[in-house]
Amino acid sequence: MTQNSKAESTTHRLARSISGIALTLTFVVILAGSIVRMTGSGMGCPDWPKCFGLLIPPTSLEEVVYNENRSYEPGQMVIMNDTLWVAQHATQLGVWQRTDWLKYPHHDYAIFNPFHTWIEYINRLATVVYGIPVLLLLPLSWLIFRSTRNRKPILAAALINVTVLYEAWLGKLVVDGVLEKGSVTLHMAGSLALIGFLTWYRFVLMAKSKSYGDVLPKMKWVMLLIWLLALSQIFMGAQVREATDEIAMVQPDRGEWIAMMPDIFLIHRSMSWLLLIVALSASVVTYRSCKSWKGTGRVIVMVLISMLLGIALSEFKMPAFAQPLHLLSGALLFYAATRNVLEYFRASPSVSRGAQV
Repeated sequence: MTQNSKAESTTHRLARSISGIALTLTFVVILAGSIVRMTGSGMGCPDWPKCFGLLIPPTSLEEVVYNENRSYEPGQMVIMNDTLWVAQHATQLGVWQRTDWLKYPHHDYAIFNPFHTWIEYINRLATVVYGIPVLLLLPLSWLIFRSTRNRKPILAAALINVTVLYEAWLGKLVVDGVLEKGSVTLHMAGSLALIGFLTWYRFVLMAKSKSYGDVLPKMKWVMLLIWLLALSQIFMGAQVREATDEIAMVQPDRGEWIAMMPDIFLIHRSMSWLLLIVALSASVVTYRSCKSWKGTGRVIVMVLISMLLGIALSEFKMPAFAQPLHLLSGALLFYAATRNVLEYFRASPSVSRGAQV
């Protein structure tokens, strides 16, 4: 093996490892975001990207309420007379001076809850950590392009980074109160795009395809159908989640939420059975053809887990712990379906078995 081929192999392995870390962190960020939503902590930090104008958020109300015995840095926030204020410049000790402060212009939310603040702050920290491997994919993909002239990795890395920027921009709009309606669905769309692009990135680095034998011509379109059903289920689930937030504002009793759900909840629940039936049928065909599940097993497992969590939500008064887990199971289902589509459409009946993703 030449020195160049060794370097190329090392770069490919490093890129695959880092993309695997990024993919794993995608699910962590999805789970963290869902916990923020479930606990109602979205406004725990009223500004973005800082929290009350600080890099490290406050831990007690005394740090947030204006205190004339303290000085404040420019941009730092305080609550005064149930209003959120931002320091215009460095303030000195003494009585409140209106000219030193600007009323926060984006919203009038002026509540400090340390639990909500730190839940939201941890969610933001997870997003910052997530950005590190995502950024590293760009220079690694450029090195791969220079050595192989393969443009696909750098295209996928660019799409991943653009989508992360979209998610950050969307998060700022939500915090600023500009975009509340539909934010769950839009955030979910970005998360699914990240899962899809990262899975594709890992596939374009594969040197070989998997062998699926005679089952390939029969099943690749079925895998695409499963992917479309999974995608539609997740988007309907996001709309159900938004409806849940609206219901929670008028009905604090979680046991009453199911009866108040819109019709899309019933469609979402019924479609899960259709998805399970299609996945089970595909598994029967693949097993009869080549004595292997050929990727259908992981889809079935994730569908069943998602359905069980959905049943728990429906039958046991919407337990809070099941909400983020249900969303996470949907994201993992989408990953499994995306992986199957890429494997089946790339594979050839005549090629030898290659690397797993």
